[in-house]
Amino acid sequence: MTSGLAFMRSLRYSSYALLLRSCSRRNSFFPPNSLENQLLPEGSSSIFLIDLRSIRSHSNSGLFLFKAFSSLFDEATENIITGMRMLNSMRRGTQVIKPRIREILGRELPAELVNLLPKHWVRIGDVLILPLREELEPYKHRIAEVYAEVLGVKTVLRKGRISGEFRETNYEVLYGSDTVTVHVENGIKYKLDVARIMFSPANVKERVRMAKVARPGEMVVDMFAGIGHLSLPMAVHGGARVIAIEKSPYTFKFLVENIELNGVWDRMTAYNIDNREFPAENVADRVIMGYVVRTHEFIPKALSIAKDGAVIHYHNTVPERLMPEEPFRTFREIAREYGVEVEKLNELVIKRYAPGVWHVVVDVRVFK
Repeated sequence: MTSGLAFMRSLRYSSYALLLRSCSRRNSFFPPNSLENQLLPEGSSSIFLIDLRSIRSHSNSGLFLFKAFSSLFDEATENIITGMRMLNSMRRGTQVIKPRIREILGRELPAELVNLLPKHWVRIGDVLILPLREELEPYKHRIAEVYAEVLGVKTVLRKGRISGEFRETNYEVLYGSDTVTVHVENGIKYKLDVARIMFSPANVKERVRMAKVARPGEMVVDMFAGIGHLSLPMAVHGGARVIAIEKSPYTFKFLVENIELNGVWDRMTAYNIDNREFPAENVADRVIMGYVVRTHEFIPKALSIAKDGAVIHYHNTVPERLMPEEPFRTFREIAREYGVEVEKLNELVIKRYAPGVWHVVVDVRVFK
């Protein structure tokens, strides 16, 4: 297998027009006979944003476990404080907003429906996501209009189900028409189409945590990058070099724009391919597996990408009755099938995924 250094050689671009270009052939940015073109599978699409020729291998042999554990407590404490501050700010806002909404709609809706108005909502940039009960169906557009006016948003969506391979949203537009927005969180700009791309505010603590665990110069491979939810904080705040892989062509467009928006084009590379087609092995100091339900199917690929001693952030959904053994038990069993030993460094519950099911992340160190 071609070495990681040879694989990651790339060109630095000086214009945004080139940065937005996506190739339908192997990689038309490179000469036809170049090594980069030979490595990428036919039909894949990729964008090279950085010059990685200066990257050197980093050995983890001199690291002591007590350093990792001593830093985990400090990082977790800071993440909790940051998350609580954001939540408290939102709660203070709703205490003022709710009475105003009730005052307006209380004059227009039947009295028995006023108490059914949404008491909670999700705001992403200047787009609002409202959970509306069926009883409010006849008034949904007027309700959305009032919420938009009081909250100062351009578009209101009705919360729906998230499904499919790409975790796409299925939200009805109730007010406005422009569903693309820029959401700012922890100093990171996330541009996305809220009507089609999932962005969970409940994952804020994990995004903040990723900004702190990354180390300057280390190589991170994000196997399910999305719009850069977890890897942008690593590049912006952690100074890490990131390879971000996203399979969905539509989501990939926003990933590329977000790299530019956050000014990290010099240390992030974006690939529009299935992560199982990523050809490099033993290149990552850190691997992000930010997916759910089927994440275990991608463990063998994550192991091949990771260096000896690398850390893998493994997300998955777990029935409560199987916790706390899962999801680490499954990860360890699959790793041993490939001759790799693993050690659990940390485990966090992200949020409830469904009744009796939790979204969990486990930090795992691998030993090849």
